[in-house]
Amino acid sequence: MAEEIRLLYVLRPAEGGMREHLRLLLFHLPPEFRVDLAGAADEGLIALARERGGRYHPLPIKAALDPRSDLQAALALTRLLKAERFHLVHAHGFKASLPARLACRWAAGRAIYTCHNFVRPDWQGWRRHLYLKLERHLARHTEAIIAVSRAMRDCLVREAGLPADRVVVIPNGISIERFQHPRGQAATAPPWQPPRRPFILCVARLIPAKGVQHLLQAVHLLHSSRRLPSFHLAVAGDGPQRAALEELAKELALEERVTFLGPRSDVPALLAQADLFVLPSLSEGAPLSVLEAMAAGCPVVATAVGGVTEVIQNGITGYLAPLGDPSGLAECLLAALADPREAKARAERAQQLVKSEYSAEAMVQRTADLYRAVLKKERSYAQS
Repeated sequence: MAEEIRLLYVLRPAEGGMREHLRLLLFHLPPEFRVDLAGAADEGLIALARERGGRYHPLPIKAALDPRSDLQAALALTRLLKAERFHLVHAHGFKASLPARLACRWAAGRAIYTCHNFVRPDWQGWRRHLYLKLERHLARHTEAIIAVSRAMRDCLVREAGLPADRVVVIPNGISIERFQHPRGQAATAPPWQPPRRPFILCVARLIPAKGVQHLLQAVHLLHSSRRLPSFHLAVAGDGPQRAALEELAKELALEERVTFLGPRSDVPALLAQADLFVLPSLSEGAPLSVLEAMAAGCPVVATAVGGVTEVIQNGITGYLAPLGDPSGLAECLLAALADPREAKARAERAQQLVKSEYSAEAMVQRTADLYRAVLKKERSYAQS
């Protein structure tokens, strides 16, 4: 019987795409791997780990930089690594990687780190300088750094100056079968139905980087110009910007045209009913919501940023809008809705791309192969 490989996943409080990424890894990893979790308490992820024989180790990791709690977390992880034998420590997100990589240095552990997002757009000046300095320093104590898109890898190598031979691209994957329903025929009808058509759907965490403020301005332009007389936009998701976005919708007289749905567990059903999906992000690593819309066969409009351009090719698999430009976004929305036949053709090509390249199984297999390569001390896993 092959030796069990013990992994320790270190995580900060996670929502949205990062949390789904972790869930898929825990669910699909081959049985040779046993995963313990350390960090923020997440009952759903903890339950998945326990089903595989893993345990949960609480750590004082916060979402924001906090030197005191970060140091406490690093010291607690150091004690854990000295007390138990883990073959690899895999940190998810830069914030979790700070204490994880420090602890591996102090306790002779071996660290892998997945970079899920670009450096926050609001991190400028000393914050950005500190981030890049820490990233360069900690990279010397990291076996491999996973970037979820080629754009992210290029950024890490070019801007952060990370060694190219340690950065490997493993694209995000999704559970494609969850979204395989005939268009307009969800497996279960969603509790919410749009009051009018066409139905435009946005699924995003409500933070400035997702650009929902620009989406509201774009649909205001369409509504006030009467170029799109009938439509309804639903925004699924929650976050610290929700109240401000709801207030902006009121200021733009969009109360009857926009609904904020809050967190949803029925996104596949909503996508099956939607006529168009839109993601107006200002910064994106590799958006799971776009992959999910593509898997559902829903036409996609998204901003040309980060890893989005690796899955959405303008004119082929969707519509790319200019970054931070409500007018340009409005034109893309109108183009997609004005020619349903062309939108459907692009959506069908996008669906085939997701099935062939972005399945959860493919993502997990690539990750498992990386674990094995690192444990064999191979360096051929990084891509040029």
